[in-house]
Amino acid sequence: MIKITKEPISIEAVLDSTQDKNAGGYVYFIGTIRQENAIEGIEYQSYLPLAQKQMENVVGEAKNKWALQKVSVVHRVGLVPVGHAAVVIAVCSVHRKEAFAACEFIIDRIKEIVPIWKEGGAACCHHHQS
Repeated sequence: MIKITKEPISIEAVLDSTQDKNAGGYVYFIGTIRQENAIEGIEYQSYLPLAQKQMENVVGEAKNKWALQKVSVVHRVGLVPVGHAAVVIAVCSVHRKEAFAACEFIIDRIKEIVPIWKEGGAACCHHHQS
């Protein structure tokens, strides 16, 4: 599951999509919008065709670097309210070390090369963690 959506992200569905009997380690990253300066949320914009392709490329890079069983990445665009997930990444592998490394790599690469950005911001995304 690699997608960009305007709908609220079903965290459970993303996590379920990576279930694998051969996996010994699961690592999840959930980037949420934190309360800051009385904001109601953050508006994310995207150049969708390229963003989807680049997210798929990032997952491909991770799979080439580490022995991963399954990877799912879902990023929300549009207005994401405070407390809601802007991005959910789920990685599973035979061993936990690879899953941790791949999950961190994926969020860093998404922020670096995927054309998703905050309204009024630069053409790169910056996620908030809770």
